[in-house]
Amino acid sequence: MVIHGRVILLLLACILLPMSGQMKSVRGFVMDEAGAPLQDVSIEFPADVSTSYRTSDGEGRFQFVVIANSVIFRRAGFMSQRVPLSDLDDLRVILRRAPFASLAICKDSQSCIHNLTLDSALCFPNVPGIEVGPLQPGIDSVGRDFFSDGQKVHVESGDAGRDNLTGDSKLWDSSEFSEMVYLVHQESRLLREQRAIDARGRTPDGKYWRYLQASPESVRYSGVDRAIADRFDELFDGICERMTNDQRTGFVK
Repeated sequence: MVIHGRVILLLLACILLPMSGQMKSVRGFVMDEAGAPLQDVSIEFPADVSTSYRTSDGEGRFQFVVIANSVIFRRAGFMSQRVPLSDLDDLRVILRRAPFASLAICKDSQSCIHNLTLDSALCFPNVPGIEVGPLQPGIDSVGRDFFSDGQKVHVESGDAGRDNLTGDSKLWDSSEFSEMVYLVHQESRLLREQRAIDARGRTPDGKYWRYLQASPESVRYSGVDRAIADRFDELFDGICERMTNDQRTGFVK
């Protein structure tokens, strides 16, 4: 029995030691292109490692311990930065400003397509060559597909639209990966968070994907060729945020 106990303890040690060896202590400083410190930058981890994240302080400094090969730095109005981690990291991270700071607000006279629910704050333009599919009501969400040459963009509004695809570290490792974070209207009852994450990349097989999440709503395509991706990007790039007149009052673009 003693021998068996020693064998069990030895096996546990073999399992636990490699895991503890993967723990990384990380600290550093995050700034904008001019060198000014950035506060409240979120440092986020792959979804299978952690569901919480830390933020930078008023001097742009951060410190954390994590089991992960990389983290991603996000702040609304900036291009996100994915950073690989070594065993001991003292990081200096620079975030570039995004082309625009917030999602466009739909004009009063603008005709656009949405999922016709209180959760559907995002509105989509009519794009030549893209067919608009019917609404797909579910138990706790409403979906819709847009089609082009047999490929599709899927939009989900409601509980099913909250899934955090951008937490998948495999997508972060895509070639041509880029991500922007935009502000959404601070008082909007339609969007439950104050940011929209717009990420895209190319997988090892040469196919393209793009994902936009403004919880509880998400929009995505994946596994398409460059020509189809360019067409679908017209749909993404034309997205605006639906708001009531009361919600528009006092909003600063």
